[in-house]
Amino acid sequence: MEDNSTIQEFPVFEAKHLIEDSFEYPIQINGKVRATLNFTADMSKEEIEKLVLENDLVVKWLEGATPKKIIVVPKRIVNVVI
Repeated sequence: MEDNSTIQEFPVFEAKHLIEDSFEYPIQINGKVRATLNFTADMSKEEIEKLVLENDLVVKWLEGATPKKIIVVPKRIVNVVI
């Protein structure tokens, strides 16, 4: 007598399960990673920049200084130069 309880069909591949809906950005301040923040994958550079500058941890590291430049590389990194 054969035991068929362990025989199952192989799962079907569905590309929709591989699509990322968010991305965790490392936030660099003067070249050193100081925080990581999650944003939706389709968020614009301007929205990311605005939310980074509003973040409490980033504000602490800025110490009241105004950033000279903010570089946002989509789905890679955010760099704040002070």
